[in-house]
Amino acid sequence: MRTDTLVCVLASVIVAVRAAPIDIAPDVVVAGAPAWKRDIDTSDGAPAWRRDITSSTPGAPGWRRDTSTSPGAPAWKRDVDPSDGAPAWKRGVDHTDGAPSWKRDVDHTDGAPSWKRGVDHADGAPSWKRDVDHTDGAPAWKREVDHTDGAPSWKREVDHADGAPAWKRTTDSAPGAPGWRRDTVSKPGAPSWKRDADIAASGPPSWKRVTDTTPGAPGWKRSDDSTAAPSWKREIKVVPGAPAWRRTEESSP
Repeated sequence: MRTDTLVCVLASVIVAVRAAPIDIAPDVVVAGAPAWKRDIDTSDGAPAWRRDITSSTPGAPGWRRDTSTSPGAPAWKRDVDPSDGAPAWKRGVDHTDGAPSWKRDVDHTDGAPSWKRGVDHADGAPSWKRDVDHTDGAPAWKREVDHTDGAPSWKREVDHADGAPAWKRTTDSAPGAPGWRRDTVSKPGAPSWKRDADIAASGPPSWKRVTDTTPGAPGWKRSDDSTAAPSWKREIKVVPGAPAWRRTEESSP
């Protein structure tokens, strides 16, 4: 009798335990389809979902991982320090991945066509608005934060080197040929190109140069320490790279 009673008691306990709900700790990751990692506060979705920094599981392309995560499929989201993936895109911790017009952090290098955007800037067509220090991609145009982009007569900041057609203008410039703007002290030249006050009118096709700039191909701008390279824009300490790319000291070629 005692044995039967003990068996009944044990059976009741087992049934009760099986029926009890399982309490999963908040930090426990729940497995999902194609190895998706889910955090308590994270919503699941298509590729490129945002997940917790310290508990991401590798999965489909675009997933976010922890700092120590190795690069994976194209466009995977990584922490600030990891290497970039597809077209060398770099993302910040809180940034969401997307199409070639994704929004990235100020110091991040964009992919499609090497555009760079600031944190609060909205991406758009080739006339996108960017941060002051950012170099644009399509035809290497550079704009200031408050400048509105437009047709070949776009407005730029005073110190920015424009490319062909829509060369450098300043705020007080007068309209010129095909809508080009000129500085008040600029001298007219070949197709109304903009010139600096110290540039001689008899120089090569009236290319725009800064005071210490070395002449180059049309529209090139160089600083004191720059070397000639097909229309690349450089700062004093900038490393040359692909056409029209602009990099800082911390940037890779």
